[in-house]
Amino acid sequence: MTSKTQQQAFVFPLSFAQQRLWFLDQYEGGSATYNISHALRAEGHIDVPALERALNAVVARHETLRTTFRTMDRQPVQVIHPEIRIQIPVEDMTSVPMDGRLRRAADLVSRESRLPFDLTTGPLLRLKLFRLAADNHILHINIHHIVADGWSMHVLVRELIAAYQADLEGRTLELPELAIQYVDFAQWQRDWLQGEALSTRLDYWKEKLSGVPRKLDLPTDRSRPPFMTFQGRAKTYSVDRELRERLEDISHASRATLYMTMLAAFAALISYYTREEDVVIASPIANRNRPEIEPLIGFFVNTLPLRVRLQGNPTFKEVLKQVEQTCHEAYQNQDLPFEKLVNDLGLVRDLSRAPLAQIAFAHQNVRMPDLEMSGLRFTDFEVQTGTAKTDLVVLLEEDPRGMLARVEYNTDLFDEATIDKILAGYQRLLKTLADDPARPLNDLYRDAQLRELTPAETSAEDTVINGYLQKSNLTENQLHLWLG
Repeated sequence: MTSKTQQQAFVFPLSFAQQRLWFLDQYEGGSATYNISHALRAEGHIDVPALERALNAVVARHETLRTTFRTMDRQPVQVIHPEIRIQIPVEDMTSVPMDGRLRRAADLVSRESRLPFDLTTGPLLRLKLFRLAADNHILHINIHHIVADGWSMHVLVRELIAAYQADLEGRTLELPELAIQYVDFAQWQRDWLQGEALSTRLDYWKEKLSGVPRKLDLPTDRSRPPFMTFQGRAKTYSVDRELRERLEDISHASRATLYMTMLAAFAALISYYTREEDVVIASPIANRNRPEIEPLIGFFVNTLPLRVRLQGNPTFKEVLKQVEQTCHEAYQNQDLPFEKLVNDLGLVRDLSRAPLAQIAFAHQNVRMPDLEMSGLRFTDFEVQTGTAKTDLVVLLEEDPRGMLARVEYNTDLFDEATIDKILAGYQRLLKTLADDPARPLNDLYRDAQLRELTPAETSAEDTVINGYLQKSNLTENQLHLWLG
């Protein structure tokens, strides 16, 4: 992969993932669903002008942070601007009574995270400081997914802090030069992903997903709306260190990773609650398997639809072996964008649910570290974005005390109590299988004391798309093309 940015103009094609988000943004009309938010509690003195200079040094380094989107010849393109200056507004909260100040700040951060971006005007990155006291702030970072992903947030925070420290010390920011920019990746992806490279990967995924169930329905507390609403909430659960170590032992014995073990157990749990013996779970993957991509801010993450078959009451060890093999094969074929796979499978779209997989499971083995510098300490501050990209997402994060499970769920489908039941069942299943992973699933279900969830009544599914088509005067083919 080589850099083309010196030879080309400032207008470039989109990557496949960007193209899908562009169409979704056009369809949804200024939604905040694809905002990526992160907040840091900053204890110590903050020099706001220095922080702004540091931010704009990072913006100058990464073209994605100077990118907007528009159409040209009826096709979406990304436009790289030579310079964009971003300011960091400060909201003073010192007049709010002390006992309610932090809660009020959390509400404002949540509200800020839900402000939509305009992809055509930009900038697609916003920072804001909430001043709790002279030496106590919350720094909120909000960026659109079309120019970033979770890995990118780590890069952004790390470089922002490095640039801030360099500015305070009066020295030039010293970071390795970027070999390429994101637009080079987007162009390379389109040039490379054709012919045999494309057909080989498409053939693999088509064979792997042949005959998969069209949907995977957890029993919900309310009828599914005719359209995905993206209304959500997040909640964090913990797994203690002793259980994590036992699960790691099982993983090592099976030559699997801890993520594979946790995924196999989660697939077994979902199979129990849905009464489906063939489940597909979406697994996000960083997709940064080239060294020149690792330091970039951009939208690289891809989604792998992992199929787990649980027919015949297998043992957990057998399920884990299957998951381990499935994951390794999927990693070998991770370069096919999920968007292209969905299109080429020719799935009948259902506006009420995500295509292929309605449940996602991810493992983040590196948490955003606490950062200290020049009398200033940064720690994570939880953000409630009020959104959910699909029915249910479980994100596992390493933690010194064991492991954290951050669960994002659609509040139009589930009550918090139902999510608590699902995660409590997951904890009990993990503890039970850790005692003896060679036992059949039905025995593990029984000893984990799993209980069925009570389903809500649902309306006839075949009215979902038709109702919208009648209201909008679109044909079904036009609708599918619009959704990409």
